[in-house]
Amino acid sequence: EVTRYYRYQFKKRFGYELYSPSFDAHVSVLKGLWTPQMEEQWKYLDGKTVEVWYDSNLYWNQKHVWLNTYCPEYFELREFYNIPDWNTKDFGHLTVGKINQ
Repeated sequence: EVTRYYRYQFKKRFGYELYSPSFDAHVSVLKGLWTPQMEEQWKYLDGKTVEVWYDSNLYWNQKHVWLNTYCPEYFELREFYNIPDWNTKDFGHLTVGKINQ
């Protein structure tokens, strides 16, 4: 429900309706990335309950609105799958919506 709440807040504050993201609320860790380790052990941490902290400030660009997030397992997964640091742009994010253009 957090993404629905922030879509409402965005519309109330700025007057723009946002499209719901393609997937329900989630933090992408491996999107668009592949390493050999992934093929062998794809479900590392599968089913584990994790805590995700998010910043209450909304951020956006020309296409999306999001909340910055922090989750220790985000970094654990990136290290386990041997994802280089240069692919880490941030601590992760939670997409609130797509901008209706």
